[in-house]
Amino acid sequence: MSEQRGNPKDSGQPAARKNRRRSRWFLTGGLVAGSLVAGAAGLTGVLALGGPEGTKNLGLPNLPDVFNSARPAGDEEGGQGQKNKHADNQGDERRGGEGSHENGEDSRKGGNGSSGGEWKGKGKGPSQGGQGHDSNRGDEEDKYAKPVRCHTDDLIAAIVRANAGDGATLKLAEKCTYTLTAYQNGGGLPTIVQPITIKGNESKIVRAANAAAFRIFTVGSGGQLTLVKTTVEGGSDTTADGGGGMLVQTGGSAKLIDSTFKRNTTVTSGGAIANQGTTTLVKTAIANNSASVSGGGVFNGRGGLYVEDSWLTSNSTGGNGGGLANNGGVATVSKTEIIHNNASTGFGGGLFSGNGATSTVKHSNLGNNTGLTGGGLANLGSTTTLQDSKVTRNTGTAAGGGVTNNGTFVAVKSEINGNTTRGDGAGINSSGGSVILRDSQIEYNSANGTASRAGGIFNSNSALSLTQTKVIENNANNQPGGIWTNVAPTVDQKSVIIKNRPTNCVGSPVAVPNCFG
Repeated sequence: MSEQRGNPKDSGQPAARKNRRRSRWFLTGGLVAGSLVAGAAGLTGVLALGGPEGTKNLGLPNLPDVFNSARPAGDEEGGQGQKNKHADNQGDERRGGEGSHENGEDSRKGGNGSSGGEWKGKGKGPSQGGQGHDSNRGDEEDKYAKPVRCHTDDLIAAIVRANAGDGATLKLAEKCTYTLTAYQNGGGLPTIVQPITIKGNESKIVRAANAAAFRIFTVGSGGQLTLVKTTVEGGSDTTADGGGGMLVQTGGSAKLIDSTFKRNTTVTSGGAIANQGTTTLVKTAIANNSASVSGGGVFNGRGGLYVEDSWLTSNSTGGNGGGLANNGGVATVSKTEIIHNNASTGFGGGLFSGNGATSTVKHSNLGNNTGLTGGGLANLGSTTTLQDSKVTRNTGTAAGGGVTNNGTFVAVKSEINGNTTRGDGAGINSSGGSVILRDSQIEYNSANGTASRAGGIFNSNSALSLTQTKVIENNANNQPGGIWTNVAPTVDQKSVIIKNRPTNCVGSPVAVPNCFG
């Protein structure tokens, strides 16, 4: 049952009836038969959220100052002004609990959570994100929206009726909490099979803490879910399909606007979201979710994933892709922060791209993530392109502090700065495939293990090309500090390799053109 109760006068039902607990629901020609049964033990030990202002009082972590620019390297609104001479000059890692961002107009009015203050960033924040999107058309659309009282059974019934017809637009009660206690077919809500818009009105849909494990949303083939200003919390998937908060099946689609997915878990892939269809995130926070296999925040199978102006933060996995795992699909990420995620025993603390996937990251930041290999990102047997983006202050404990690659990795007008490893290649570690760097920076990275080489770039059996690229002030415990390669690279006259320690390129098995010392 829900945590909030409406006035019995509003329902037209006796108050006593409103307190009955239903045992189960199922779809039968558009009718709800049976009712909800309370489940067994639920989820425990889940971390606190850092997320957007669309849900207040969530408590953001103290985020790094690289967040001060909502438009990272090269972007005309915020990138160039944020370029740093040294990674440490981007600002303090922690800012005394304030968690504030002081560039641009105030777009976050944070609650009294762990951030301890307001989150101020460039441009409009998620709380303003509905403007201009097809799911927020103002009063004209509201005339046709069907209100859903602050009762869990009413939400379930409204989805069942919409599925039985041609879909619907549902408007949830303002700031209500709809608490799910039972499930069917792995989900706490009926599978979405029609075009359904849920205007959350800053409400929450949560799994009860003492309920059996189940995910919150499932979008089936033909289903089209648009979710606006809604928090999805506490889903716990135990199926092979994954998706603790939401599963989008092949042939289904979901668009999430100005929403938050937090504290969801799965024993497989996609702590918050597992996508096999088409999923779009706009001004949405994916925070403090976890997955045992891959994609602590989001898992994209062989579907299409589009992430814009969003936040993937403080997610974790026991496998690959702490923030996001793109496993054979197509993923485009723009104007997004992928920060403080963890794949401590796998590849790609922030982003994992594998199994022939295509990943594009534009005007975004991958910062302060941790992975066994590829702290910022890992590109394995896939193609990943960075454009006007930053990979900063990540840790790859075994190798590749910023980037690990054995596919095709391209960086254009991007920064791979201030990353660390105790293995080889603090900036980039590539073994096979190709690395193409154009108008980019590999600076202030540190390979600090006893046997570590190449603070800048460690290249084994890969094609390596540098055009107008700087490899400056990287360091390693063993030479060279700049570039180590066993394949002759291509380095143009406008590229600069200087001030690396203990040497720039001396000690590399193959000489590096235009590199002295």
